[in-house]
Amino acid sequence: MDAKACSQCQKDGESKGGGAKRSKKPSQTTRNKKGVKEVTCRALIIHPLFNNTKRVQAFTAIEYTRTQSLDLMGIPLNLSLLQFDLFGSRSVGTGSTLWYAEVLLAEYLARSLKEEGEVHKEGTCVLELGCGASPVAGMVCAAMGIDTVLTDLKECLARTSRNLTRNAKALVASSCQMGRRLGKISLESLGWGKRELPPPIARLDIRVVLVADCIFNPKLHTILAETLSLLLRKDTYALIAHQCRQTGEEDFFTKVLPQHDLQREALPVGGIVRELLPSWPRPMQLFFADRNPKDHYKLNKITKKSFCR
Repeated sequence: MDAKACSQCQKDGESKGGGAKRSKKPSQTTRNKKGVKEVTCRALIIHPLFNNTKRVQAFTAIEYTRTQSLDLMGIPLNLSLLQFDLFGSRSVGTGSTLWYAEVLLAEYLARSLKEEGEVHKEGTCVLELGCGASPVAGMVCAAMGIDTVLTDLKECLARTSRNLTRNAKALVASSCQMGRRLGKISLESLGWGKRELPPPIARLDIRVVLVADCIFNPKLHTILAETLSLLLRKDTYALIAHQCRQTGEEDFFTKVLPQHDLQREALPVGGIVRELLPSWPRPMQLFFADRNPKDHYKLNKITKKSFCR
């Protein structure tokens, strides 16, 4: 983050590393229901790895708890998701907030897994890597009656748990409406790039591995591929959804995956992206006004080469 932070952030000593340009709207000081003082700085934040500037609100409060409503189209599920500070001292990084590749993956699953009997077998499960605080794709699987394991770093899972608790009634209601049982949801800490899977993960009968917007950083490519190679077995595949940011995503598929006996198959999701666009924030709608959304959001199916021969 190289840009200057606004004067209020500097005064409060909360802004670390900048990344914000001053907005015309002044900072505001309020108190939440618990009486905790919160200072809100409205600013333009530029993520160093994003080639498209996104307008967000930077909160310098002890905890940033903006809520985001999300109504799924593929299944009757209405979520209310807590979104946490991306840049504060208590941030857990990009896992703090919802990225729209996660929504794309969730909508694809809502359409594709309804009739896939293998995934619904008792004792099998779906596992999401790098689920973050808003694991919408995993929540969709659970609502459809599929046992789901959500994994991320330990510090991020506390936020994941809060959003699961917040949306427990919505998940139950969705399952009942579809005439299904609610799949079991469990949280497991899992770092990438280990030589062996931890015992709780190794014992699972995983049928599908989910990954959403986790390849924006080339430094993570190798350890993600190593983890996928350990997880994928015969009759198992991974689904990787991502936004194209020109940060080396294609190299992950063409160079890194083949080194780990993995191959990809591009899946057609242009229709889903076009359906979703009207429900996305207006800045994103304006961005795509003269662009093709399917060129910016991709979904790939990953399998092991040795099991496909």
